[in-house]
Parts: sequence; C-alpha cells; structure tokens
Amino acid sequence: MYSPYIRVIKSCFPNAEIIIYRFHIAQHLNRVLNQIRIQTMNDLRYKSPRDYRKLKKQWRLDLKNSSDLNFHDYYTHRLYDGMVSEYTMANYLVERSPELRETYEIVNQLKRAVRDHDFKRFKQVLMDSRKSPYPRKIRTVLQTLEKYLSSIENSFEYTLSNGPIEGMNNKIKNLKRSGYGYRNFRNLRYRVLISFKLTPKSNKSKAIYYEELKANES
Repeated sequence: MYSPYIRVIKSCFPNAEIIIYRFHIAQHLNRVLNQIRIQTMNDLRYKSPRDYRKLKKQWRLDLKNSSDLNFHDYYTHRLYDGMVSEYTMANYLVERSPELRETYEIVNQLKRAVRDHDFKRFKQVLMDSRKSPYPRKIRTVLQTLEKYLSSIENSFEYTLSNGPIEGMNNKIKNLKRSGYGYRNFRNLRYRVLISFKLTPKSNKSKAIYYEELKANES
C-alpha cells in the first residue's frame, strides 16, 4: 500500500491487476492496535502501575485474534487475582481505555473478514466505521484501506501468497548469519543448494559433482 510502487507497476504493466498482500493488511491493523495499547499503557504508568505491567507484559494477547483466544482453560497468573484464562485477560486489558476497546473490536472484525475471505463483510465494516468517532491513528488506517479497496478485493479473489518465497529468503539469511558471512558467493550458493536439497540425485560422489559444477561455471 505505497502509492509510488503502484504507479510504477501500472506504468510498466498496464494490464496487471494490483493485489494487496493480506499479510500487509493484517500488519497495518496490528500496528495501529499496538500503538493504541502503548498509548494506554503510558497513560496508566503512574495511575495504575499494575495495569501498566499487564499491558506491557501481555502485548501478545491483544494482538492475538479474539476467536483464537482460549476461554476453556483457567489457571493462576502472577499478575491477576484468582483463576483466569486468555479470554478473560485479553478482555481485561482492552477495557483499560475506551479507545483501546474500540480499536480492538474493529481490528478483529477486519482481521476475521480477511481470514474468512469475506470481502463483503470487510467492506461493510469499513463503511460502518464512518458513523463512529475513532482515534486519529485508527481512522488513518481505515481511510488507507478504503483508498486501496479495489486492490484489496483482488486479494480476496486471488488467494496468492509469497509466503514460501519469504520463507526461503529468511532461511538464506539465517545461513549467512550462522556462517558469519561468506567471502565467496560460490560457497554460499553451494550451501543454499544443499540446504534446500536442490542438488540432482545421482550415484556420483559429491566431490565429482561439485568439480563438474565449478567447471560449468568457469
């Protein structure tokens, strides 16, 4: 959702359909929810230090989809009195401020529509949000989503994902990090081929195979 990128794509590929990757939609929503949480946390730092610690330590609960929260298992927690579950703790956290509660509800509605591939529901939530006064941060995100609504609709229709490619890139970065870098790109390339099992299966020994590979490259 960056206008210059989209303009470049349209100029180079005028017949292409723009698809906003669903990961970035969820990323925008989680980011604004986290910003409101931090704002609430800082407001309670001296008024209610215990709630401040809860919001700071349990930030993952607020970002977790409400439908994925566990409300069956109850246990004791050092920050709470009595028995609690993930559901009760998450609800307690978002009730610390009206802005956090409103943001939490609309973010989860939109993320649920993305997960269920329900574009009509996604669009309806955005349209209904115009009737309610939201904090400026969340309003900016909602307006951004409305701006790219046609491209977001394509992401609901075409279930494409660059997740596998991102996973491969991350694995290659980890290989470089674990080896403290590679002076020779050829050695890094061999290591990547071995890790992803991209070498051909044959009865030849690895030494012979690599000798042939070096000869072909030279």
